[in-house]
Amino acid sequence: MSDVDAGNTQYFYALQSYFTLGFGRFKQKFKEIPLNKKSRKEIEILDQGEWKRLRAVLPARFLLLFDVLFWSGLRIKELRHLKVKDITLKGKLKGRIKVQKGKGGKYGEATITEEQTDKVSKYINDNDLGLDAFLFTTR
Repeated sequence: MSDVDAGNTQYFYALQSYFTLGFGRFKQKFKEIPLNKKSRKEIEILDQGEWKRLRAVLPARFLLLFDVLFWSGLRIKELRHLKVKDITLKGKLKGRIKVQKGKGGKYGEATITEEQTDKVSKYINDNDLGLDAFLFTTR
């Protein structure tokens, strides 16, 4: 028997169910087929030195964008759709980000630290951004 490609695993299990449950046969034959299981990727975490070196090479205009992305855990697409009105800059919910167009078009929330919120607030004021303006633009 040959290996089953990882992309066809779902198809394999459907056939296996059909023949073993439907006919009550071939159970042992399906057990003999080796499957190529997808391996999980190991997560690499930056140490403090690597973090500092990374921030040192980023152009100043990208530091805030990078920080918001990193500390909030937003996806790139979510960050691109982020508007000024989606971030709570004051009060009890300071640092809360409303995600309007998240994965699958779903609504969600994220948070950033108080320090990052203050930087975002300064950036908004320095660039005179209105409530409906996108927080980050290409120009």
